[in-house]
Amino acid sequence: MMQPEKLERSDAILQLGRRIASQLTSQRDEDITCAWMGHHIAELIAAADDDPSDEKLRDDCVRTILEIWTYKSSLPDGARPFEEMEPVLRTLAALDPESTSRFFSHRFDLDSHSDQNGENTWISLSRCIDSAARVVIQCCLEQAASELAGNSDEWAKIAKEAEMDLGILEPILLLTHGDEKGNAKAHRESRKERTKSRMEQLDVLLKASAHLKEELRRSLKELENGA
Repeated sequence: MMQPEKLERSDAILQLGRRIASQLTSQRDEDITCAWMGHHIAELIAAADDDPSDEKLRDDCVRTILEIWTYKSSLPDGARPFEEMEPVLRTLAALDPESTSRFFSHRFDLDSHSDQNGENTWISLSRCIDSAARVVIQCCLEQAASELAGNSDEWAKIAKEAEMDLGILEPILLLTHGDEKGNAKAHRESRKERTKSRMEQLDVLLKASAHLKEELRRSLKELENGA
């Protein structure tokens, strides 16, 4: 007999499979192969539901769903989980090809970029601008994710129950939708403090940019006078 923990997760994966099957079969007018795959998954799930005592049948069904989930990004338009969030992911990749998670996994401490040990003023300023600009970019991406989310939160709920790895989507969804297990008031307070912090860092970016603009204006004036 299947252990309760394993049974609970397999039930969650079957539910994920039902969602995938529904998405795939909805493509019957555009992609026959995709629709066939959806019907095949639905049949496997129905067979597993009809005979709960057949662990092999259930395991085979679960394995098929997990394999399809692994290649979810290769599914056609209209059938991919989190498809609405793909513009955000593409933007992240374009901004930082080496590490798309940087914008959402690091905290930015402007104090750590202060002019220490006689560091050149322009070096210190460049660090400050880079740090503050990343926070502004993160804020823009969160706003985009919130507006583009569509049914991504529904996919996230089902995927989390099935203990699926969401990768970079995990911190994005956490920031845009919050933690369902967390306290709503605490989450609201956290967002309020984060918003205040971002406003402060935006002020830093504006001041640093203004200082740089003045330097450029001075340089231009010198060039014009020299001409």
